[in-house]
Amino acid sequence: MDLARLHPVSLFAVWITVVTALVEPPGNVTLHCHNLTNILKWDYNQLTPGVKFRVDIQPYKGAAENFLVEPSDLQAELPPLIDPREEFYVTVTAVMGEEESEPSPSDGLIFTYSQESLVEKKCVVDLPSVNVTIQPHDQIEFRFEHPWLLYKKKLRGGGESKSKQRRSHDALRSERLPLFTYKVMVVNQGKQPHSDYCEERVCTNTLPVDAAKKEHCLTINGEMNLISVKSNQEFCAQPGEAPSYDYIYVIVSVLVLIPVAAIGFMVYHKRTRPLSSTPAPLFPGSFLKQPVRPLPVLTDNVQEVQVASPTPLLTSTDEEDGREFTTVPDYDMRFPIGVTEEDEGVSDVTEREEPNVEGSDYMGGRHLEGEEPDEGRSAYESRIPVTVELAPDETAEGYRA
Repeated sequence: MDLARLHPVSLFAVWITVVTALVEPPGNVTLHCHNLTNILKWDYNQLTPGVKFRVDIQPYKGAAENFLVEPSDLQAELPPLIDPREEFYVTVTAVMGEEESEPSPSDGLIFTYSQESLVEKKCVVDLPSVNVTIQPHDQIEFRFEHPWLLYKKKLRGGGESKSKQRRSHDALRSERLPLFTYKVMVVNQGKQPHSDYCEERVCTNTLPVDAAKKEHCLTINGEMNLISVKSNQEFCAQPGEAPSYDYIYVIVSVLVLIPVAAIGFMVYHKRTRPLSSTPAPLFPGSFLKQPVRPLPVLTDNVQEVQVASPTPLLTSTDEEDGREFTTVPDYDMRFPIGVTEEDEGVSDVTEREEPNVEGSDYMGGRHLEGEEPDEGRSAYESRIPVTVELAPDETAEGYRA
């Protein structure tokens, strides 16, 4: 057949087929997706100099991506996914300069983390480590971190700037955690799975177990954001792992000893402290304990007065007469001068009842001690006034016959 009669388009198609046939496509392409880590592997028989591999990723929604891989590495880790619930189409192509092989596999690989997708390749994530402890009354307690706190760090910000990624990361940390629904199966105890859910940072609950079993193990499988979360092992608790409650007894003992010590200190302080200076009405009966203080003895400095007159005012006869002198009160009593009408009447009665005996020796001032009776002296003779010095700057006036 004459080549000149061929259509130019047919010639171009033949040339493309020949050039493409010069580069062998990769073979045995596989994808390993787990815990949001996606690794693509392949084989290649003829590693000629200059051959590289291009990986193409096409999400169901969004723009396609691609990157080159050196020939020494026949595998590549896919970039972090924006939304693991999407479906992704992946192929590998061998490239040599401007020539390239056919994509492999020819129909591509499709995978997703969504459990609602109809694709064949569905990826899962592992449940974080679970801590199982034995509790009283034949129960076990399990505790684990919310899976989203572990795997959200592996998601990509979708090509945002660093400032936007930082704001998005802060918002992601502060946002409410997605609902995680799960089922707990106690191994080898013939119990039905226990359904539960969690929206807290730490998920925890208790389950009854068979006390006759020496070992208690469980598995937990669940789902969050349509992503399947499964246990990669059995989490067990040994009987010796039962929590200790000794600290409770210590706390109770301390709480009891503190008030007892306080009361003992108050009693000791009350018995050993000195007498209080508080006024007596505040403490009834305390005045009995107060010592009786003797009253001070008041002494008057009385000076002895020497009589300057040689003649005593009173004779021994007068002192022995039996007449007592009336004590003059301290206050000064003064009476009006003169005789009232009542006194005149009393005076008249007295004169009538007891007439004055003119010859009375005492009224006349006669027959005094130390004097000779003088018949020629008047019966109403007056006495001579005398000034007596009782103390320095203190004198008294008296009379002398």
